Amino acid sequence: MYEQNACMPDDGLAAIGFEPGSGERIKLLHFITDSEPLEPFRRVAQHTDHTRFDLHVGSLDSGGRLQNGLRELNIPTLALGAERRSQYPMAVLRLARWLRHRRIDIVQVHLFDASIVGSLAARLARVPVTIFSGHHSHEIPLYKRSLLLKAGDAYPVRSKRDQAAVARVIWA
Repeated sequence: MYEQNACMPDDGLAAIGFEPGSGERIKLLHFITDSEPLEPFRRVAQHTDHTRFDLHVGSLDSGGRLQNGLRELNIPTLALGAERRSQYPMAVLRLARWLRHRRIDIVQVHLFDASIVGSLAARLARVPVTIFSGHHSHEIPLYKRSLLLKAGDAYPVRSKRDQAAVARVIWA
């Protein structure tokens, strides 16, 4: 389960200017390639401390099950409608504008294509923290080739094998 953000320690939040007790919520976007995997993000929404985090979830493709299911939980969603890689440059610009407009503090990207678009948009929008989530160890060499891993601020992993693979890429 993806609960890293729900229990992020207050000292780790200082990097984005968060002051405990200020009453201001941290704006967090989970960004994924496709809009089909509803249940993992439903669990994220249910286990997030909404007094501390203003959660948003978006997808690179057109809206679908993900957006429909999270709207039922009053979680703001977005869908960029980029169905082909030729549409990714425009998706980067649209997402960067969306991130700036909403003053998002943290972008957590999931899966390879969303990692490319989401991390570039986050950099353009000057989002303070980008988190890369490698869900499958076979993706890690792709991240190395695109330099995405070295551009991230945090790298949650699910297993010791994935942790070792990420460490080999980052410190290579």
